[in-house]
Amino acid sequence: MIEQTKAQTLARERGTIYKKPDGKAVRIALVYPNTYYLGMSNLGFQTIYRHLNERVDVVCERAFLPEPSDLEILSRSRKPLVTLETGLPLGSCDIVAFSVSFENDYPNLIRILELARIPVLSANRTHYDPVVLIGGAITYINPEPLAEFADAMIIGDGEEAAYAYIDRYIEDRGLGRERHLAGAMALAGMYVPSLQQTAPGDREGPPASGPAADSGCEAEDARPTADAGPAADTRPAADAGPAADSGCETAAFDAELAPAGRIANAPAGRIAKQQVRDFEDYPAHSAVLTPDTEFGDMLLIEISRGCPRRCRFCAVSYVYPKFRALKPETILDVIRAKNATLARDGQEGLKAVGLVSSAMCDYPHLDELCAGLEETGLRVGVSSVRVDLVPDSLLRLMLKTGLRTMTIAPEAGSERLRKAINKPISSEEILTGARRILEKGIKHLKVYYMVGLPTETDADVEELIDMTRQLARLQRACGEPGGRLRLSINPFVPKALTPFQWSPMASPREVKRKLNHIKKALRGTPGVDVKHESLKSAYFEAILSRGGRELSGFLMETVRRDGDWKRAAAETETDISRYLGDMADMQSLPWDFISTEKEHHRLQWEYRKTHNLPHRTRRPAARVSRTDAGHPAV
Repeated sequence: MIEQTKAQTLARERGTIYKKPDGKAVRIALVYPNTYYLGMSNLGFQTIYRHLNERVDVVCERAFLPEPSDLEILSRSRKPLVTLETGLPLGSCDIVAFSVSFENDYPNLIRILELARIPVLSANRTHYDPVVLIGGAITYINPEPLAEFADAMIIGDGEEAAYAYIDRYIEDRGLGRERHLAGAMALAGMYVPSLQQTAPGDREGPPASGPAADSGCEAEDARPTADAGPAADTRPAADAGPAADSGCETAAFDAELAPAGRIANAPAGRIAKQQVRDFEDYPAHSAVLTPDTEFGDMLLIEISRGCPRRCRFCAVSYVYPKFRALKPETILDVIRAKNATLARDGQEGLKAVGLVSSAMCDYPHLDELCAGLEETGLRVGVSSVRVDLVPDSLLRLMLKTGLRTMTIAPEAGSERLRKAINKPISSEEILTGARRILEKGIKHLKVYYMVGLPTETDADVEELIDMTRQLARLQRACGEPGGRLRLSINPFVPKALTPFQWSPMASPREVKRKLNHIKKALRGTPGVDVKHESLKSAYFEAILSRGGRELSGFLMETVRRDGDWKRAAAETETDISRYLGDMADMQSLPWDFISTEKEHHRLQWEYRKTHNLPHRTRRPAARVSRTDAGHPAV
């Protein structure tokens, strides 16, 4: 970010944290691997920025991928990338910490290291270089594609684990880099990839289930973008992503497979995803307010984490240990404290608050919270909702504060397919719920669907079209004049640590055929808009979602090829069908080391239930081996 742009950006911020280092403070560059606009829209990034700066012995400043115009200027100047607050070169910091939420941002992490003049590969760094620490949403699911770029990773919730690592960093001052990392490896949730080797995906033994799908990837002209993509836990109001808001079909699992009691610790050799001891102690909310975000200067607050539903395509239900919710009073206290801080600094108070949740309608104190928010007089935005469970209190609050768009996520058009993905909401319930919210005064509906889901047929696609037409008729009959039905229809991308982690991604030819059919069928339907993301971007995401550290060379070549991952795959002889095809015959997966045996069995049980197959025990999940001086640990 060039100086003029940086000064203008900082001038528009409220809540920027400036700290003067005392010479002993740990200097941390907190980096979001995308542009300022997207980074400051990310609640996790904002929360850890505030949290790290609460320590008196830490100075944490932000850095981002420069905008394209600034990137060209920076490259020509040959100056290193610097922090936003004081212009400190990233290479001069003690720790460069990346908060990574989306797979498609992986190339940007490499670009930022290059711009900062920090060796891209951990193996090439010396004691003169900062420690490169990686955390964020991707560490809950599959951190392995970034393993060779990271000196260390925090797996899971970062609030407490980050403090523990900083304590260790301070204790180890004066020790060599290798000794420090070897010691850090003993911390709960800390993963040091250079010293801990995971088992690569292994295709042995008979297939676990049904038919493989065509996963060939055809050429496309469009280049992939660094699109953050939809995220249900960070997008309030109309921009909320797909919600894990289904019913749950998994009660039988615990009786059939799970041992009695809760597993307190992951088995030795695995890395336990971290969970804060008391969710109330760490409310996640915006640190800095700025109009230069996806949500304007709205204060975002995470009211719950995780999801009690078990949608089989969604990681949120499976990677978080349990559904956790803040008390209404805690949420209202955050709002009051933020307003008090703004008033103390002589700045304008809050105008809007965004409630962030992957399961908004499962928040247990929704009526009480809505009553408290109504008294604040603030405009309120919400994440996507379960259309059949929206309470009157939430509808009334949204309408009173001026919100006119609601997001719902049926995900699939037919009842059969919704049951297969464990989102058993009937078509009648969807239509009845939509009628109710339209009659109450909601003007626009945003609807999320996916195509290419496991077991999907053309009949399911036809039902998706029919459901959309019925919603459009409802909107014209019951809704406000001029209302729009905005469909976001994207290809299903299989994700690690979900029951569909073994499932193939539908071929580009098949996805294009279905999308083109849907768009053609709905072209003449009044009030309906249809859009979908770049398919090339979706397939790139799928490769990175289920890959391991062997993708390091592919990622570096993708950066050299300016994002053209297909040319990079050809140049590095990367077999992309390995990542896009059926993985049911793989006896181990790159991310197995961050899942427990109970989690592994649950995923298998859910996967086989989708395909109506009898349960069969798979081999134990992989463990990581620890190495010392390059030799296997014994």
